[in-house]
Amino acid sequence: MTNVKGSAFGFLTDVGLFGGPASVRGFGQTIPPGDKKSASPSVTLPAGGSTAGVTKVDSDGAMAQYGPAVIFGGKPPASPDAPLPPSGEIRVSTKGKLSVTSTASVKKVGPGPFTADSVRSTCHASKSGVTASTTITRGVLATATDADGNTTASEVIPSHPPANYTLTGTTGTGDNFKAVFNEQTVNEDGSITVDAVHLYLLGPTAVGEVVVAQSHAGVS
Repeated sequence: MTNVKGSAFGFLTDVGLFGGPASVRGFGQTIPPGDKKSASPSVTLPAGGSTAGVTKVDSDGAMAQYGPAVIFGGKPPASPDAPLPPSGEIRVSTKGKLSVTSTASVKKVGPGPFTADSVRSTCHASKSGVTASTTITRGVLATATDADGNTTASEVIPSHPPANYTLTGTTGTGDNFKAVFNEQTVNEDGSITVDAVHLYLLGPTAVGEVVVAQSHAGVS
C-alpha cells in the first residue's frame, strides 16, 4: 500500500514584539488576534491521494499586522505617503496518488527586509525519492538599513537559489535577522518540506519567524 502526503500554505508569521508573547498570523492563526485579511490559503492531500489538484487561491492577497508594524504584506509603493498594500495573489496546490507534487506561490512580497515580485516553492515525492526547488523573481534582501528604514546595503537573491541559501542582516533599530531561501528539510518519514523564504527574526525588538510559500510532499 502506498501512503501519500501533500500540503502547502501561503505564509505564516509567528512573532512577538518588545518582549511580548508571540502570536500567529496566516497559516494556523486564530481570530483574534488574526483576522480575515491576515488569513492564508492552505491545502492538504486527502487520504489515498487525489489525481485532481487540490487548489486554493487568495486573489487579493494578505497582510499580517502587529499593532502598527506590518510583518508581511506587499511591496512598498513608490510614494512614501501611499499606504502599504497587501501581498499579491497567493496560490497553493497539491496532487498525486502514487507520487505527490505540491506547490505554493505568493506574488508581490514585502514590506522588508525581503521584497520580491513573486516567490514559489515546489516539491515532488515518489518511491524513488524527493526533490524540491524555489523560484524567486526580482528578490532583494536589505541586509542593513538606517534609523529611518532606508536601505544602506542589500543582496539580490538568485532566481533559483541553492538549497538553504542563507544571509544575515541588521535593521536600523538594531534588530538582527537570518534569511534562508529554498530552505529544504527532509523529515524522519522521508517526506520533504521546502520554504521558499524563511526569515528568523532574532530581536531584540522583533522575535520569531516569517515563512513564505511552504510546500510538503511524501510517499511511503
